[in-house]
Amino acid sequence: MSCQDYQWVLSWLNAIDTPPPSSPGSTFEPGKRKHSSFAVMPLSGSARGSLKKRKAGSADAISTASGNLDVNAFAFTPSLMCDELESASRVRPQSPSRDLRETYRFARPPLGFSQAMDENSPQTARELFSFLPLADTYACGVIPMNFKARIMADFSIPNPPFYTYDNSQLCEPEGELWGKMAQLLKDSRNNFESNKNEMAWVVIAYEMLNTALSLYGSGSKSMVAIEDVQDPRVAPDTLPTVNNQRIPHKKVDLVLALSPKNPTISATYAKLRTADPLVRISQFIDASLSRMTIPVYIEVGEAGKSYLEASLRLGIVGSAGLSRLEQLRRTFAPKWGDGPMMLPVLGWTVVGHDWKLHIICKLTENEQDAVVVYGPYDSGGTKDYFHIFTLLRIITMVVKWVENVYWPFFVKVAGG
Repeated sequence: MSCQDYQWVLSWLNAIDTPPPSSPGSTFEPGKRKHSSFAVMPLSGSARGSLKKRKAGSADAISTASGNLDVNAFAFTPSLMCDELESASRVRPQSPSRDLRETYRFARPPLGFSQAMDENSPQTARELFSFLPLADTYACGVIPMNFKARIMADFSIPNPPFYTYDNSQLCEPEGELWGKMAQLLKDSRNNFESNKNEMAWVVIAYEMLNTALSLYGSGSKSMVAIEDVQDPRVAPDTLPTVNNQRIPHKKVDLVLALSPKNPTISATYAKLRTADPLVRISQFIDASLSRMTIPVYIEVGEAGKSYLEASLRLGIVGSAGLSRLEQLRRTFAPKWGDGPMMLPVLGWTVVGHDWKLHIICKLTENEQDAVVVYGPYDSGGTKDYFHIFTLLRIITMVVKWVENVYWPFFVKVAGG
């Protein structure tokens, strides 16, 4: 019986003047079972008597307005609702991302995910979390006070909270920063409202990162560069294995790498390649990308993309990067006892407007010990002025960590 037939039967039993279905083959005969999902059953004598005693005006009374059927003699018992009748043959599809995340928990090395740190988390991860403005106060003072009038004039809804403005930051209301932020906000809203594809969001992510670097960096001598990694493959020897097999995977979209355009960084890379011309500094198989170290990964998706899939990509590629760092350490810094602990790397999932930061680290110095992805941590986004200026601050803090903490650590990994 179709959904329409089922609804008509219920109406009929309640004496609603609804014509029966007229489509061919959709007739209903009382007392006969027409579908495996419901039955019409005779009532017992006691039950029939109980029904007859009900008052016609009571809420639970059953009408006998239809002359074709004495409903006091039958009880209609559906076992499935209408939408279930039409979808009984459908099965909820399995999630490949959930399945892979569960599989990687027992890979070599294991890859796990944790929403929060505790006293047993690696010290380097806890220190990085404390350095970055990821706590409840992460959005305090992120917007220069001079921009308040412009934001109010734009009728931005919701307006940023009062604590997001900073009197110590004085920028020209018509200056470069305001122009870039306003344009990014406009473009990201257009992406969302026009249902743009993933590549449009990659462009927004690139421009957001580039804006932060242009404000904080030092031009051609900047230590950090944005690289597109959608095409290069990841070296198999850096990937986790299951039953000695590499699991097929998809890569991230963008990375922040330490740029060889900076003279100091270039000299360190040259030292490594002089010792071993075939050395690969990163996990990527690419003539350029394989010759630079990568501390930050960005996986971008259109609005509505699965966060599980995005975070899994971050975890796999980040784990491969940590594996490469461990290989470099064993080769070029065998006396690691005098050096620092292995540092984590960072990763963003960018799903439409929302940017979530993650800290990816090894639990111990052991090459085969587990890698854990901590997060997601709110880090702003591109949906309004409050979130976009918050994101700008966190990106600049990440760049500071890369230059002031990660770079000295990598120099020691390279034997410097």
